[in-house]
Amino acid sequence: MKRLLYILIGILFLQQASSAQPLIGMKKADILVYMKQNEPDFALDNAVINKKYNYLKYYDRVNEETILCFLTDIDVCHLVRRMSDYSNLDLTLKKLDKQYKKVEKDKWVFTLETRRKK
Repeated sequence: MKRLLYILIGILFLQQASSAQPLIGMKKADILVYMKQNEPDFALDNAVINKKYNYLKYYDRVNEETILCFLTDIDVCHLVRRMSDYSNLDLTLKKLDKQYKKVEKDKWVFTLETRRKK
């Protein structure tokens, strides 16, 4: 049971990493365009404003996922968190296999060369 828990945590971490890589380093305006073109199921959520953190929040109610893009003071993304329901596990693994180079059983590599051009 413990092993399964570690595997699930690892997969959720990899899922977060899979969506994070293309957004890190992007400016806020570029993220808005990227998300509209590449993640059409996600809607920008402006309902909550947090004065301590500068971020963009996207949600997908159908797939029960949330993406948070944390921005610097000059509106450049430096951190991304993607949260998802366990029911998305199979789809997440397929996305990782398609978009990144698999180097081990549960390990994928992201580089500029392996980034999927859209």
